[in-house]
Amino acid sequence: ERVTKIKLTLDAPLMQYWIGVVGAKINFTKGWGNRKHIRDADQYLEYNFPMTPYQTETDYIDYGVELYYGFPLSGLKPYFGFGGEFKVEQISSVFIDIDDLTSANSDPISGIPVDEHVERRLVYYLVGGVDYILGRYFYIAPQLKLYFNDIEFKDGKMNVIDRIDKSQLRPMVEIGFIF
Repeated sequence: ERVTKIKLTLDAPLMQYWIGVVGAKINFTKGWGNRKHIRDADQYLEYNFPMTPYQTETDYIDYGVELYYGFPLSGLKPYFGFGGEFKVEQISSVFIDIDDLTSANSDPISGIPVDEHVERRLVYYLVGGVDYILGRYFYIAPQLKLYFNDIEFKDGKMNVIDRIDKSQLRPMVEIGFIF
C-alpha cells in the first residue's frame, strides 16, 4: 500500500507550569492512497464480495485536534494526551490486469469503477510521543496512538465501528520542518 500525505500542524502552548506545559496541536492532512488487492482475503469493498484482482484508490482530507501535557526540555519534548480526527475520504476500486498488476483502464469495461463511495468518519485516540528538534528548522517526532472507536456518518445515520483489531495501536514517525 502506498500513501502520500501532506500535513500541516500548528502546535501552541496553552498554559505553562513549573513542571510542564498544556498545549494543543491542530492538524490538517491531505492524502492520497493506492492499494493493490491480489488475494480474496484482501477485501475492501462496500459489499465485501471477492473480485480480485483490483486496486483501491483513496483521496482524503483529515482535520484533527490533540490536547497534550508535555515536559519541554532543551530540544526534546515528551508528551501524552488525547485527540480526535474528522476524515472525509473518497474511495474507488477498479479492476487491475492480473498479468502485470497495472491498472486496466485501457479496457473500457475493466476501467469502470467497481465501487465508488465517500466515507465520513470521526475517530478519537490517546497519544504519546517525543518531539525532538534537530538544528533550527528540522524535527523528528516518534508517536504512538491508541485508537478507540470510529464513528461513521453514512446515509444519515451514525455507525460506531469498534477498533479492537490490529490497526488499533499505531506507531508512527513524523519528520518535518519548523517555520
